[in-house]
Amino acid sequence: MNYKICYVFALAIFDAAIIPAALLEMPEPFLVPCDFGDLGCLKLSTNLFLSQTYKGIPSIDILPIDPLSISGVDVPFPGDNLVYSNKNITVLGLANQALVALEMDLKTRSVALSTSADVYISGDINQVYRNLGRSVAGHFRTSGSVLCTALYNYTFARDGMEVEHYVVGPETNSCEVFETPVVSFSSPLAEMCNDTFCPEEIKQLWKTNFSKIMEKAYVTVIHNIRAAAKVLPATAFFKNPHGNGN
Repeated sequence: MNYKICYVFALAIFDAAIIPAALLEMPEPFLVPCDFGDLGCLKLSTNLFLSQTYKGIPSIDILPIDPLSISGVDVPFPGDNLVYSNKNITVLGLANQALVALEMDLKTRSVALSTSADVYISGDINQVYRNLGRSVAGHFRTSGSVLCTALYNYTFARDGMEVEHYVVGPETNSCEVFETPVVSFSSPLAEMCNDTFCPEEIKQLWKTNFSKIMEKAYVTVIHNIRAAAKVLPATAFFKNPHGNGN
C-alpha cells in the first residue's frame, strides 16, 4: 500500500465531524512523516505542504500565502526622525520558500524554523520626515532574497478521538535580507528622490523596511502550521513525535 493510500485511510477512520472533508479530498497528502534531523525528508515535507496549502483552505483556517495581502506595516526609524508607513501590501513568492533549518529541542519542546525565499513586494508607502515636518507618498515595488526564522514552543493535546496533536505556541519572527533589495517608486515619490529625501542611507533603511514587512508576512506562514497541527495527528509531522524511547 503506497503512502497516499495509507494517509487517506488513516484520515478516513476518524469521525467526519473531526476531520474536515477538505482533507479527505486533497489529491496528495499534506506532509511526509520524518525522523528528527532528517533534513532531506523535512525539505520534501515542507515543499509538499506549501504546494497543497499556499492558496489557503478556509475550512481548516489555513490562509493564503501566495499572494499574501497585508493591510499595513509601520516601520519607525527614531534616530532619523523618519517613519515608513506601508499600506495595501502584496507579497509574492512564499509558495516557493525553501526549508533551511528545523531545530527541535525535545526536552524544552522548543523549535527554531528557518526558510528562505525570493519574494516580490508591492504596496503604497508614506514616508514621514518628522525633522522636516513633511511627508511624501507613492507606490513601491521591491524584490529580494530573505531568510526568516520563527522561534516557538509546543505542547501536545489529545482530541475527542484520543488522537495526539501538536499545539503550536506563540512565535517570535525575525527576517534578514541577504542583499539590498531592488526597489522602485512611483510619482511623486520618485520625483522627490534626491540627496535630501533619498540619500545613500536609504538602502539600509529599505533593508529594514523589507525585513519588517516579511516578519509580518511570516506570521501567516506560522499560523498555517498551527492550523494544520490542529487537524492532523502529530505523527503526520514526525514518525515519533516524542523522540526515541519516549
